[in-house]
Order: sequence, then C-alpha cells, then structure tokens
Amino acid sequence: MIAEDKDILTFAKAANIFRKSVKIVDGLLFVPEHGVELCGDHTISDDVFMAGIVKEGSVGITIRGVKHQLTAGDIMLFFPGDTIDGRIEVENLKGALFISSTNRAIDLVKDNSLYLYSLRLRSEQVLRLPEDNFDNINCYVSKIQSKAAAQTITHLLSQTLLSLTKVCICELFEGIQNLGYEQETEGVSRIEKLYKEFITLLSTTPIRPREVEWYARQLNITPKYLSKICRESSGRSASEWIREYAKIDITCHLRNSALSIKEVANRLGYSSLAFFGKTVKRWFGVTPTELRENLRDYNSKKIIQ
Repeated sequence: MIAEDKDILTFAKAANIFRKSVKIVDGLLFVPEHGVELCGDHTISDDVFMAGIVKEGSVGITIRGVKHQLTAGDIMLFFPGDTIDGRIEVENLKGALFISSTNRAIDLVKDNSLYLYSLRLRSEQVLRLPEDNFDNINCYVSKIQSKAAAQTITHLLSQTLLSLTKVCICELFEGIQNLGYEQETEGVSRIEKLYKEFITLLSTTPIRPREVEWYARQLNITPKYLSKICRESSGRSASEWIREYAKIDITCHLRNSALSIKEVANRLGYSSLAFFGKTVKRWFGVTPTELRENLRDYNSKKIIQ
C-alpha cells in the first residue's frame, strides 16, 4: 500500500526530477551519475522499478525505514511501494541509477520472468553478486553510460541501449542463480507458487488470452482466487497483469513490426480491427496509427511509458 504522506514517485515525475542529466529511452531513464537529486521522502509508484549500482565510494539510503550503507560492488533494487526516507548521503560516489516504467520492465524481462525472483529479492533489497557477475555488469553499465552520453538518441542507439540493459538484467539473473536464490523453495507458500506459475504462464504464452478465466483454468483454480493470489503477492489483480502484458504486445508489434494495423490486430487475437482500435484508444489515449507514430518518433519529447 502506498503511503499518503510521502511524495509519490511516478515515472514521469522521476524524469522531471532528473531532467538536467537523464536520458529517456522509451520507458527507461538512464541517470548517468548517482542520482543525488533524489532526496527527501518518496514512495515509489506502482508503475516504477529502479536499480542502482555502486562502482566506487559509498551511499547511505533509508528504504522502508531500514538504513542501508552501500559500498563498491553493491546493487540495490527498489520496488513499487518502497519508501525512500530522508536525504541520500553520498561520499565519492560513482555509479548508475536506472529507472524503468512497469511496461518497459515487463518488456525487458518477459522471457526471464523477473517477477519469479522478486518475492525473494524484496527481503534482500541490497545484493552483492559474485565478483565475476558484478564485473560484467559494471562493464555493461559503463558501455550504457558512454552510449547514453550521445547528444541525440536515434532509433538504432535506443535499441542498443535497451539491448545492453537486457544483457545487464540477464547477468543479474545469473548472479542471483549463483547465489542460490532459485533453490530456496522451503517455506514458499501455495499462494507464492501459484503466483509464480501464473506469471510464468503469462510471460511464456505466445498469443496471450486476455481473460482471467483462461489462466485460472490452466492453474485449476477459480478466477476469483487467482485475482486474490495476485493481489496478495503483488498488489495488482490478475486482470491488471494481463493488461500490462497485452499493452507490451501491442507496443512491441506497432514499434518493430512491418505488419499493418489490421495484421497486428489479427496476430494478437483481437476479434476485429474496430475492437482493437477501441482497446488501444482506451489504454493509450491515441489511435493505433498515432501510437505507432509516437513509438517510432525517438526524438520526440513525449515520454512513452
């Protein structure tokens, strides 16, 4: 539950906070230094994920009332609903901060199912990966920072940045596996297991049905119980998760595919072009054609989440 007495840090607000130094690439913010601007009290919105890496120096930060002192080699993960309390203390800090909208995070990790790890990672918050994994991430981050320093972010450069970010995520997963997280199955509740099965099913089904009932049938549970599981595990209902993945499918096909709008609608399983158009308008506020133009206009000032 998001606290009402703290400033809600949405993706758009984060872009505004870091507007002097940030590079925006289609739902992902690259903060080139250390994010000192992020001070005061904030609660991370449901539409935001953040990750910070410390290369040199140290940073002190209080998350959910717990003070963390990060030094070189530490990686910190920030999840929706986390509270950042007070001023961030830095000393000779060199590192990087990545801020992602939920849609972009899902798109980047949908083949690896980040959410299968998130239940375990929330209790850790700060990760110290094996040295080899951290060194590799450090190398990729340096490449990202170098590329993001370009004055103009072109279409090809944006794809390079997104690909490098995905490589970092895969290296993070490998490091997590090397730490033995995926072997920690004792004490995992039935709700956690069913939630993981639902996310796995949702992320690996090529053409995703948009009805909660379909996923409930695959899991041999009722739609009401599936929504309860998702609420308890993530704060979101099953229909909200399905919608997020469906939105990613739409944006990916409209951005990267040469298919016509009608062909995209057919491929994604929409009953008619008119229904597809109404769905896109409801979710994105624009027509499919306008959305395609916005997604492909990488020099636009519009923040696409």
